[in-house]
Formats: sequence, C-alpha cells, structure tokens
Amino acid sequence: MLELKSMKQPHKPLLPRMEFLESLPKKRMSAGAIFRNAANEVLFVKPNYRDTWLVPGGVIDADESPKQACEREVLEEIGLVIEVGNLLVTVYSHPSEEDTESQSFMFDGGILTQPQLDSIVYQDAEIEEHKFMKLADAKPLLTEGFALTIENAIKAFQENRCIYFEKKVR
Repeated sequence: MLELKSMKQPHKPLLPRMEFLESLPKKRMSAGAIFRNAANEVLFVKPNYRDTWLVPGGVIDADESPKQACEREVLEEIGLVIEVGNLLVTVYSHPSEEDTESQSFMFDGGILTQPQLDSIVYQDAEIEEHKFMKLADAKPLLTEGFALTIENAIKAFQENRCIYFEKKVR
C-alpha cells in the first residue's frame, strides 16, 4: 500500500473573512431579457447614451441576483412588471484595451401580449425608442458581440437549453 507523506507548508495567518472577500477580484455584470412578439421578433431598445441598440436590461447592483436585476431594469427601462423565465445565455467577455472583463446573463422574457405592448413606457432619461425586429434586420444596429449574444439566446430558446460562451479579444 502506498503511503502518502504530508508536505506541510509554513502556515500563513488567515485573513478575517470580510478582508479576504474584499481582496478578491471584481467583475462587471449585467442582465437582460429577450422579449418576443407573436411574429417571433425580438424587442430591442435604443439607449440615448450610445449609438447601438440593446435589449431591456442593465447593470447588476451589489447584493442583487442577475434575475432580480433583469426584472428591475425591465421595469425601469420599459415600465413592465414581469417575472423573467429561464436563463438563455451567459457570456463572459474577456478584458481588452477598450473594456474591462464582464459577465452577462440573458433571460427569456417570453412573448409579450398586446396589453403589455400597449403599456410599454420607456424611461426618458435612458431609452429613446423600442422596436421589434428579426435578428437579421437588427444586426446593423448592434455591436458584433451583442449580435452574437442575441443569436445564441435565440438558439438557446429554440433548443430549450442554456448556452455559455466567451467573447474573445481579437
């Protein structure tokens, strides 16, 4: 029988738990919802602070789950109180010269009913327009990376699964 010998290292004093947690890396995280209409088009919103379009969603606040953040952002941006469905996509974005690393979560917002569509009111301070579009029509309005996220979210919905992928730095 093989005998294992201990290779003890000198013991370092442990940091207090909160001090240890504060020393860990921080990541930016966001959450969004993929809403569809009866024609199976995706709801996109045009933020007034950028040139490209997004889906309803935003930054995950401290002590907030991705699902909670998504539902809060949907309410803030388009005025709908909804419970999002399954997670469709999670995306890790590597850091680059232009951006820090981040983690994004895309949830299934479901098919919006006509009463829900009629009650959409966007936050003037952030959203200037919304539109349902097929991905092919929306692609020129999206960043390349976000188009890939939406493409994967549609695929995840069609295949009834969750997709994880990483956006690589070129």
